[in-house]
Amino acid sequence: MSHGLGLDLSGEDLFISRFPVHRACRDGDVGALFSLIQLNQAHLTAEDSNYGWTPLHWAAHYGQLDCVALLVQMGCEVNTGTSRFNQTPLHTSAFGGHPHCVVWLTQAGADVNSQDFVGEAPIHKAARSGSLECIQVLLLAAAKPHLRNASGQTAADLAHAKGFLDCFSFISKTKKHLLQLGGVHKGNSAPCGQALHSRKRLQTAEDTGHMKKARAAETVLEQSRGGDELESMNIDPGRTAVFIIN
Repeated sequence: MSHGLGLDLSGEDLFISRFPVHRACRDGDVGALFSLIQLNQAHLTAEDSNYGWTPLHWAAHYGQLDCVALLVQMGCEVNTGTSRFNQTPLHTSAFGGHPHCVVWLTQAGADVNSQDFVGEAPIHKAARSGSLECIQVLLLAAAKPHLRNASGQTAADLAHAKGFLDCFSFISKTKKHLLQLGGVHKGNSAPCGQALHSRKRLQTAEDTGHMKKARAAETVLEQSRGGDELESMNIDPGRTAVFIIN
């Protein structure tokens, strides 16, 4: 945070005072958001000083679909990339574990295979947070399971590394099925919708007693409020370090 500003304020109070639109989007306060938009629409594209997100990124990450819809209605672009990490609202929504927002954004024209600063598509973010539902939605929306980030990792690789073995299994089996259909070529893939008609067959009844289950969206949301989970979204795999945003 900047020095000399609101020294007596807590981090939360300072955030609210400096970024009221972002706060409204985070908390799903549609009434406050609408009032603030009427006063000044310039705030709609502003990035906060903490994570560098616009209000739409905040609303998407916290699953506040009413706010997402209002912002898009007011002209916010669903494929807007952040200046720091080139992440779109679909990236933050997938990482937050909100399949309903992921569905809405893809139907509104969000690029399901957009890669950020470290080469990660929304499916990588869903794999990082262990959101199986978001992974399923993204694959149905033609996400490419073979895309690799700057470290050469696919979403399946990330899910395995994080211990989300149910996510790893689902992505791997979907990718294998696509290969069997001849739908995947080097650097390109066919839409995944056809392959996922056999979802029930792919999700076999495995013994998951020793597996770390995918976290529910609520769990990811609560952990995100602490900051650690959000910071892990911006890992530079080439440097194996976390970008600390001051």
